[in-house]
Amino acid sequence: MRRLLSALQPSIQLLVYPLCLPELHATSPSPDWFSPKQYIQNAKKEEARVLLETTDMDIQTIAQWMGYGDPFAFSHAFKQNTGISPREWRKRHCDKNAEK
Repeated sequence: MRRLLSALQPSIQLLVYPLCLPELHATSPSPDWFSPKQYIQNAKKEEARVLLETTDMDIQTIAQWMGYGDPFAFSHAFKQNTGISPREWRKRHCDKNAEK
C-alpha cells in the first residue's frame, strides 16, 4: 500500500511548476490571482475530489495521502471546502458517473 501511495503522490515539481509561469509573478494581482500557498491548497483539494470520484481508496488512505494524520481532520477540511463530507461527495459523484 505504501508503494502505491508513494507512486501516486504528486512530485513537488508538478505542484511548483505552474508557479514559475510569468503571469503568476505580476506586480499587481488580478482578481483570479492566488498565492503559492493557495495554489497548493487548491491542487490538493482537487486531487482529493478526483481520488474520491475515480478510485475505491478508503477515506483514511486518501486523508493520509493528502498529508492529514487524522482522517477526521481531513473530513472536516473537506466539508468546509465543499459543504459535504468526503463520503457524501463520493456517493453523489459515483452515482452520477454510474448513470453515464
